[in-house]
Amino acid sequence: MNIPDKKVQLVHLNGPFKGEIQDFFESVIVIGRHPDCQLVFPSDSTAISRKHAEIRREGNRFKFLDYSANGTLINGIEQKDVFLKDGDVLIIGGEGGPKVSFLSSKVTPEEKEAIASSGDMNRQQDPSVSLSPPDKVQTPKIEESPENVPLAQSLQKSPVIEPLPSSSMKGPRDSAPIPTVNKSFIIQYGATLTSFKKLPIIIGSGSDCDCTLQHHALLDHHAQIFFRDNQYWVKDLTGRGMLTVNLRPVQSESSLQPDTCLALTPQGPKFQFLGEGRLAEIETTEESEKRLEPVQSDKYQQQQSRGSSVKPSGGGKKLFWILFTLLLVLGIPIAVWYFL
Repeated sequence: MNIPDKKVQLVHLNGPFKGEIQDFFESVIVIGRHPDCQLVFPSDSTAISRKHAEIRREGNRFKFLDYSANGTLINGIEQKDVFLKDGDVLIIGGEGGPKVSFLSSKVTPEEKEAIASSGDMNRQQDPSVSLSPPDKVQTPKIEESPENVPLAQSLQKSPVIEPLPSSSMKGPRDSAPIPTVNKSFIIQYGATLTSFKKLPIIIGSGSDCDCTLQHHALLDHHAQIFFRDNQYWVKDLTGRGMLTVNLRPVQSESSLQPDTCLALTPQGPKFQFLGEGRLAEIETTEESEKRLEPVQSDKYQQQQSRGSSVKPSGGGKKLFWILFTLLLVLGIPIAVWYFL
């Protein structure tokens, strides 16, 4: 059996399998609604043909061929015959269809051994993940050691920032022991995707961290991600209150709820927790910054109520001198006329 050196990874950014990552080792990956396809979409995905397209291996390159009526958008442009690059985003069936990111990575020795022993090039599914339909779409097994691969920038999106309940924040006295568990976690930072099989992990700029991030504002050991009470948590290791979750400082540790924003420092980096152990870097937008304005306005009003002096603006000074000049120009002649 000829086992390839590179495999295809498809990251579902949108659609019926959103959030799933699939591994493919076959020389031809057929995409469509027909049950014999390697990537089978549900029968109600009518914009996708029964045999919609295929990804064909040519050495260590992968060519995309579209056979459908509705077509496929690759990076926003409809393509019929093109070689794929890591990070390319495919919208299958045209605008509004399922969105998938294409990646390729080396086949690990463990994967080669598993394929050789089983004689099956099909993908292996992690039994802890339930998919629909489970007999066709399968999730890759994440290795215990971190593996860095490129990730499409489409994962970066602006989060919905909402206040967290006070029960999700815990101070030092409320902290419980952090257990070691076999739980998957994925971090997307820049153009890399780092996966872990076991928690807790330490994030920081130090080379001895489980996840080393190159950022000028990070400390050597900055934060810790762990799993407890059936949910994911983040712990502040800085001792300076540098971490925030949904703009609220993390006193000691805080739970991570889906679609919440985690900022490691005020200068970044900032992430969105997508749920199911997935953390994706986001860019700061003007809309998210404007959410801070009401807080600043309240503080300003409190200062005024306490009698703090507020200097008049430049526009107020100008108006004062205009009124004063008019009073002099009109007031003196009127006064002379009255007394005479």
